[in-house]
Amino acid sequence: MLKKMICILLTAAMLLAVSACGTQDMPNENEQAEYTDYTEQAVFSQTGWRNTVVYLVSDDGFIVPVMKRIPWEEGIARAAIEQLIATDENLLETAKRGLNPTVPNGTEVEISIKDGCATANLLNFEQLSTAEQEKNMLVSIVNTLTEFESIDRVTVKVNGKSGKLANGTELPEELSRLPLNISETVEASASGDTKPVTLFFANESCSLNIPITRYMSEPTFEKAVMALLAGDSNEEVKCCFPEGTVLISAEISNNTATVNLSSDFNSVEFSPGVDIAAYETLFLTACGFGEISELVLLVDGMEFSKFSSETVPPKYVNEF
Repeated sequence: MLKKMICILLTAAMLLAVSACGTQDMPNENEQAEYTDYTEQAVFSQTGWRNTVVYLVSDDGFIVPVMKRIPWEEGIARAAIEQLIATDENLLETAKRGLNPTVPNGTEVEISIKDGCATANLLNFEQLSTAEQEKNMLVSIVNTLTEFESIDRVTVKVNGKSGKLANGTELPEELSRLPLNISETVEASASGDTKPVTLFFANESCSLNIPITRYMSEPTFEKAVMALLAGDSNEEVKCCFPEGTVLISAEISNNTATVNLSSDFNSVEFSPGVDIAAYETLFLTACGFGEISELVLLVDGMEFSKFSSETVPPKYVNEF
């Protein structure tokens, strides 16, 4: 009888311990699930870090997505936005990579999430000098927050108020993800007859992949690759394909993008780093046309000697 009673007490104690462990890392009601996948949250909580994509401004003035590992904490969406603030620490870290924060130093951030819409309230906000800086800040906030699966729309307020910033930029209300770096080189005006396509170019030093938004009528992967080969009107981005390179074919099948280029492309091997940048910009551009896991690059129908099926495509556009 005594042994039976001891077993019952031990079982009850174990159930209480399991129950306590199961609720320890869950967000409270006020956090309203800034991250709703509890299984993934538990993994991140154990490792102490989360791979988070934030949007920063390059030295050349382009907004670029960058994957950064940030410490896991409750309110992870707020922690992501804090990476955009121009603190001394953030400035030092981003400057090494040719990047810049977009939110003025001293700003404090409150994040609330309801029904897929995140409201970012900026406190102690020091007004920015230009409308371009205001726009870059808002684009970086909206796109950083919509990287979270639980967020598809963003409202930005300053000290709890909507309206306009000092240089006339309207604060967004329930705004979805925004296109990046819209190019003046367009096939047609951004109208109902055209669709946005994201092309990726390298910066001049090939240290960053730059997303450029073009508007095309009836966009296809083949058209996108032809646009990459032609380059962009903005001289701050680099065309990674040697002059004279011609597209023979470009297609996507079974999650594999295959691009066949003329032999002029072979001379890229004499430009260290540019060949890798060409591969990455092709792969990232292909990802806009479906779920792509592999890029096969051919020259006159033969696999380009520098790359093989073992070449690992980039998991993120840019990484810290």
